[in-house]
Amino acid sequence: MTAYRDRGNLKWIPFLMPEHLQLLREYYVQMHQLDLPEIDEQLQESWHFLLQEALIEGNELEITYYKESEVIEIPFTRIVRIENG
Repeated sequence: MTAYRDRGNLKWIPFLMPEHLQLLREYYVQMHQLDLPEIDEQLQESWHFLLQEALIEGNELEITYYKESEVIEIPFTRIVRIENG
């Protein structure tokens, strides 16, 4: 006999009114929204120096960046070129 696997809130979705579904979607987006830090000129310069140093010396870097509210991590890698843009 298989054990019962509770579907959590998913089982209640058919009973929700459209207004409630819209509110739940907005709440979900709000809860998963990333608050990105302010990037000032000094921080940009230190990143630029770090990237140039890794390019010249062949050091490996772990890079994390944000794209469309998603965190993307690039594991330890070597910098091949730096493009402005």
